[in-house]
Amino acid sequence: MTSVVDHEDGFDKLASGDNEYLLVDKKISQRVIDKYQITNIEKSSLSKYNLYAKMSKAYPNAEKIMKKIDEFLLNSNNTIKSNNVDSD
Repeated sequence: MTSVVDHEDGFDKLASGDNEYLLVDKKISQRVIDKYQITNIEKSSLSKYNLYAKMSKAYPNAEKIMKKIDEFLLNSNNTIKSNNVDSD
């Protein structure tokens, strides 16, 4: 996990490949996406927390990874205990 200066910096790091994913508030995310007309990201709602995960479409298996994140976070039996989620 890395920190960013602001939301635009977060999207810049996502686009450049410095970060693999970005967690950001829905309204802020949409404002940045609209402002910079960002289209090359895979996005998914973490509606339970009113957050959205963003991942570069260029990242290998982005859609599959986003589905795994959704399944994990939307499963009521799971809780987030660390920054790492074991994959299959």
